[in-house]
Amino acid sequence: MIKMQWIKEMSFTFKCNLNSITFRCNTGSNILELEWRDNKLNVSLFSPTHRVNYSSGRLFDMHNLSVKKGKEAEDFLREVFAQLSKEIQEGAEELKSAYDLPVATIKEFAKDMCNFEFRPSKFFDIGIKDLEIELNKEFLKDRPGLYSERKLKLLIRKQDDVCLKAVFWLESRRKETLYSPDCVNYQHVTSEDISDSLRSLNEYVTEIRNFVINS
Repeated sequence: MIKMQWIKEMSFTFKCNLNSITFRCNTGSNILELEWRDNKLNVSLFSPTHRVNYSSGRLFDMHNLSVKKGKEAEDFLREVFAQLSKEIQEGAEELKSAYDLPVATIKEFAKDMCNFEFRPSKFFDIGIKDLEIELNKEFLKDRPGLYSERKLKLLIRKQDDVCLKAVFWLESRRKETLYSPDCVNYQHVTSEDISDSLRSLNEYVTEIRNFVINS
């Protein structure tokens, strides 16, 4: 019961293209905002023991009222990432077990950030421009009162600006699969309609494809 409650609290957003990665994660006890863009890293972390901002090689620890620079700042951040990475991976695995969600990308990135390894191209194939994976809670307009439900949103933007989107509601198991020729105007399609567009040799894209087709 405790684990299921933790699952309900966890949320994340992962966005990447060839030049950047944005990762936001709330594990229930830690709130992380990370952006890697053009080889520059910015981090904001809030937890019971840390309140940290990292930018341009300088780390501001507002909890302990200290400033670290260079290697000292990186070493401190690596240590914090190591602890946080374990929590993110465990939470992602719980989500996988409970809902069979495609979380391999999240788990792998949690490992990579411990080593300051940021390679967006690792997570998609040639022909893909952007990848987004988002798990959040949303209030439902068609339900009375303040009823909310967890939903997973997947978005793949291809180089020709065709977009494929899937939305999966965790508790009700509802699913929407959408296609847009311009990434603006979407129409509902079946999973089979877009299966060929998602064929890939990349293991992370393949996991997403299998989820969209089979869920």
